[in-house]
Amino acid sequence: MQLSIITLGSQTNAIKAQRLLREHRIRSELIKSDSSRTGRGCVYSLRVFARDLPAAVLLLDEHNVPYETGSGVRF
Repeated sequence: MQLSIITLGSQTNAIKAQRLLREHRIRSELIKSDSSRTGRGCVYSLRVFARDLPAAVLLLDEHNVPYETGSGVRF
């Protein structure tokens, strides 16, 4: 099963996003991203199944949760 990463920055935003996804039955795993890959300090991300990525980012957009995917920043 392919996985996708949604980078959320702060731990607070990551937890908020994870709760939102859980409410909509989208499974995710909270992970601390490698700062050498992101080029930033302490960054948190959610790992989701690739098939769930479109629905997940739609929910984040609808609830104004800032995030990044492989294609760049979206708000």
